[in-house]
Amino acid sequence: MSAMTRTVHPTPVASLAGPLLGGAVVVLVVSLSADAAWGWDGTASALYGVGSLLLVASCFLLVATQVQLSRVHGGLGRMAQVGIAVSGLGALLSFVSWAVVLWATVLGVGTGLFGATLLRRGRVPRTPALVLTWAVLAVAAVAWAGAVFSGGEGSAVASTVADVMTGVILLVLAWALVGVGRWLASAAPERDLAGLTDH
Repeated sequence: MSAMTRTVHPTPVASLAGPLLGGAVVVLVVSLSADAAWGWDGTASALYGVGSLLLVASCFLLVATQVQLSRVHGGLGRMAQVGIAVSGLGALLSFVSWAVVLWATVLGVGTGLFGATLLRRGRVPRTPALVLTWAVLAVAAVAWAGAVFSGGEGSAVASTVADVMTGVILLVLAWALVGVGRWLASAAPERDLAGLTDH
């Protein structure tokens, strides 16, 4: 019986999503540095492609994390389901990785809807849950602000500040995903149910 319950217990994809997202940020930063040093062609564009693929993968794993969290809670209701669907659309839009305003806005609405329900349940550690709820919306807000202030004098500074803030927020989100993954692996409700079943 215990072997059966271990099979049901989900593999926490959040534990993979976090490192992938962190890797995406690092590779994209290196690509920008390569662009400044040697120009866009060659190394910079190749690194940007790799970073973009890592970003897309981490966005889809973020959606998979939402699905797992919903299952762990026995379902989180209609608003959470809508949030997952909207997050899925945002993950698809992340294929156009340079359009941060677009995909971060859609994905952020999805994570916000899902996270609002998750926070009400209060079972996932609160700090990672808060980050999971609001981080992508924060990225969207920074992207919108960067777009607004990118014209005229100081546009390069505004763009750089927006890029740095986006990177920091995404790294915090990566940390939160790792935390959620640890919770899923060690303290998810299925583990409690498995202990009851073994008796």
